[in-house]
Amino acid sequence: MNKEKRLIRDIQKQANKKSADELIQSYYREMFAYAFKQLYEKELAKDITQEIFISMLKSIHRFDGRASFRTWLYQIAKSRIVDYYRSKHYKQKNQGIPLQEEILMEPSSFTANLETREEAQRALDVLSTFEKETEMIVRMKLLGERTFEDISVEIDQNESTVKSKYYRAIGKLREQLKEEL
Repeated sequence: MNKEKRLIRDIQKQANKKSADELIQSYYREMFAYAFKQLYEKELAKDITQEIFISMLKSIHRFDGRASFRTWLYQIAKSRIVDYYRSKHYKQKNQGIPLQEEILMEPSSFTANLETREEAQRALDVLSTFEKETEMIVRMKLLGERTFEDISVEIDQNESTVKSKYYRAIGKLREQLKEEL
């Protein structure tokens, strides 16, 4: 039995703190790097990494070994990050960000027309009324400059589905903003 399996078994059967510390230590940097890549904020990534390991410890009794432990841990990490993007804290934090910090980088004529802060704020207000997953896809693509491939891995959907939702949302956003004018 390899060391990782032994540590997991010790945690599951005996709630062994030393084994838990050792297992967390072996994955901490990797999970922090993943969280930081998704969030681009060091302190927030540290907080989310802590939440990942808290969730891991709370649910390790359900780990059955069908998937690798690393895969299972990444699923937990993905869930914690999605939870953050859905959170009230994230929405409140991003309501007041100046346009300079939330530059819309999509090279289409539509996003190029969002030159003023008021136009951008209107767009963000309309975007916040969309389905949460769609809002997250658009924010990750435009504001986070993420690729469709990265987004599809993050939310566990086909890349073509992510593209469809993104372009449908951009069209809907464009229509709703035209109606306001």
